Amino acid sequence: MFVSVDGFGAGSFTPQANLAEWVDQQVLGQFRDAVIHESNNTWRFNPNYSYTWILSSLNFIVTVMTGVFAGTILKSAQSHLFKLKYLFGFGFLQVVLGWLWGVQMPVIKTIWTSSMVLFLLL
Repeated sequence: MFVSVDGFGAGSFTPQANLAEWVDQQVLGQFRDAVIHESNNTWRFNPNYSYTWILSSLNFIVTVMTGVFAGTILKSAQSHLFKLKYLFGFGFLQVVLGWLWGVQMPVIKTIWTSSMVLFLLL
């Protein structure tokens, strides 16, 4: 939201010009998905491809760990009512925080914005 690099403006969430896209292009380069390899041994990024991996993976990890924590709560010796209240309460809190954060950072699933992770965990 606040980082501007090489023509990718800060706060840009367009499919072709966002920070997650820039990181993928810089780190993965020609080994990124949907790279077009030319006959003269050069390559270029496909302008129609908009799926990101590296920064998005951090949000995947948060999603998985939230499931692990929920499983830990479900396996605990607490009463069923406590577990139900805790999981619904925490889920509701995440949705509200994601919705509020969405005012500043839009909820966008294709680049797995952090606000989307909170909003859609329920």
